[in-house]
Amino acid sequence: MYEREVGPIPEGLQLDHLCRIKGCIRPDHLEPVTGKINVNRGPNTKLSDDDVRVIKALFATNSNKEIASRYSVSHKTISNIRVGRYRSDVH
Repeated sequence: MYEREVGPIPEGLQLDHLCRIKGCIRPDHLEPVTGKINVNRGPNTKLSDDDVRVIKALFATNSNKEIASRYSVSHKTISNIRVGRYRSDVH
């Protein structure tokens, strides 16, 4: 669906499901990324306490999407930090 609606997936990249639903085929929920970024955005991503502190400071001037891209994590991870549901010591 992505290739039909958007175009070819660039060589060396894979599609990341931004919505975190593996069966989703909506092109606007898919983003071509490197394997490393895709893994870093997964549920087992670990951010340090310092990373979380900096991310919280970035909320004043950056969107969740911008921060997620900067740290190569999922938008959901950033949303969880924003609402206080992310603890770096348990991830």
